[in-house]
Amino acid sequence: QVLSDSYDLALGTTELPVVTVENGDPYQVVTITYGGLNGVTRILVTAGDGSTRLYQIQFHQQVSSVNTLQDILVDGVSLPGYDPNVTEYTYPLAAGTTELPQVTYVAGDEYQTITTRSGGVGGDYKIIVYPQQGSSRTYVIHFKVATSSNTSLAMIYVDGQPLENFDAATMNYDIELPEGV
Repeated sequence: QVLSDSYDLALGTTELPVVTVENGDPYQVVTITYGGLNGVTRILVTAGDGSTRLYQIQFHQQVSSVNTLQDILVDGVSLPGYDPNVTEYTYPLAAGTTELPQVTYVAGDEYQTITTRSGGVGGDYKIIVYPQQGSSRTYVIHFKVATSSNTSLAMIYVDGQPLENFDAATMNYDIELPEGV
């Protein structure tokens, strides 16, 4: 005769709990065979007359399926508009930026494995979140270095001297050169 039951182990459990029994009488022989965190532990009871009964406990280790981050930070400040369910962001960088700001994150739980890949300034920064169980989630930050649209000059110099009456909005100038030049 086999009697079965199941037992859910708490999230994060790393060791099988100890199973103890209380004998029905002093003539029984009890043998416990442990099956592991996601296995079947068997308790075989042999009575004094040789008859047996098998008790089985199916242990199930709970695992996390959390694949979101609590927060993403750029230079220690939360990413503007961060939402754990939004996976794509554009982050502007000042014109002339040559180094990426520091990107950090706050894990969704302690059971995640997280990897990062940097595309450098003007590229994509990826944060890949792998839960214990289930599909991964990839967050992408598109870093965009601002470019200037300024086509105006600050000054024009002729022979090292500033051009008289220079105006950035004026495109044509007449310069009279001394005779013989």
